[in-house]
Amino acid sequence: MSSRYNIVLVDDNPTFLEGLSSMLNRRDDLHIIARYSSGQELLGERVFAAADLILLDIEMPGLNGIQTAKQVNFLFPQIKTIAITMYQDQIYLQQLIEAGFKGFVNKTMVGETLFRVIDDVLQNQFSFPGDIELEK
Repeated sequence: MSSRYNIVLVDDNPTFLEGLSSMLNRRDDLHIIARYSSGQELLGERVFAAADLILLDIEMPGLNGIQTAKQVNFLFPQIKTIAITMYQDQIYLQQLIEAGFKGFVNKTMVGETLFRVIDDVLQNQFSFPGDIELEK
């Protein structure tokens, strides 16, 4: 019997959040336990004891994904986080790793890469695309 992983989704775009939920619901081993529209909303909840993985949008108003991930990974290092964004050219690998992210998915490639990145991260591997640059 395979494991079942509890996933939390955080994205300020309700349409994207709904689409992401639909994709994830196709797999029996992935169970969405909560959906939030901001980092503040996530950090104000008590979902962390049950979460295995958080898919976290980087570009959100207020507390952005980098700031949110730093807090989550400091308080709950056992939870794996994956960054999701539309703006890959503004994100640097060093920032993501320092924030505690284990993987990255570009929203424009979510259909092609989401499950591979999730599987890699759940197997304790980093999963970042080769074209994310280090900070200059």
